[in-house]
Amino acid sequence: MTAKIFSLSTAILACCSTQALADSECGKGFRDTTAAERTAMTNVLTAALAALPAPPTGWIVTTDEQPLGPQNLCRDYETQPLSYSARRYLSRVDNLEERDRTLNAALSQSNAVLATKQPRIDALNAKLEEIGKKLGEAATKGDLARAQALNEEADAVGAQLRAVYEENDQTEQITAAGLANARDTVIDIEVTVNPRREAPGSGTKPIAKPTGVHSAFRWSDDPASGTQEHVLLLLGVWKAVEQNFEPAPRSGAGIVTPSSLSIRIAADAKRIESVISAIGIGDLAATLR
Repeated sequence: MTAKIFSLSTAILACCSTQALADSECGKGFRDTTAAERTAMTNVLTAALAALPAPPTGWIVTTDEQPLGPQNLCRDYETQPLSYSARRYLSRVDNLEERDRTLNAALSQSNAVLATKQPRIDALNAKLEEIGKKLGEAATKGDLARAQALNEEADAVGAQLRAVYEENDQTEQITAAGLANARDTVIDIEVTVNPRREAPGSGTKPIAKPTGVHSAFRWSDDPASGTQEHVLLLLGVWKAVEQNFEPAPRSGAGIVTPSSLSIRIAADAKRIESVISAIGIGDLAATLR
């Protein structure tokens, strides 16, 4: 329906991106990780999950990723620490009815407003369809002047249709209700072992470092599109590289041996401090070699 608002002669082009060839190159080929390496990674990830907080009252664990590291690796990078991770995703379930009631009220209001405008919308769409038929006939006859006039007429009707949709538009109300519905409903925690690089989000600020943490950063979602606060904790030895941070691998450590850790946390602003406090950072730091 929305496409009818625009000129009937407008063409929409689509393109798709392809992954860069360099991302898939591996000059020396791949090898399977060994049984010993897989066992070591599973032990580290199991310990990492054990260090993450249990669900608060009214929440459940939606996802605990299996504690499995990579099953193969590129020999080009065999001398570098291998990166692997564990993740816990918690969801709130104690206030579903209340949250849905508010969102449904906003949707009902929007539908009621749209219903009052529907007769005018239908009439204008019918005009656009009729103009479209006439435009096709003009094109078949090669009558360019007539086609141009019909395009201009379609543009005018499209402008009227846009004005009807924008009249008492409920988009902002629905967006606000949707954000309110999503607020404080998800806690997402990811621990990455031997990350190659970490980049804090836009607008990040350093925060007080919990014991055992090398660096700590915090930033917020754009309030127009999200509700979460984000924290990045870096354990081990790290160095700043432009706007990012890279770990300094420990000399002589095996490729799956934890030499650095990053912890990414996403949660509501009023809850994120308690989430950080509930993480066994000391236990995670103890895995570093």
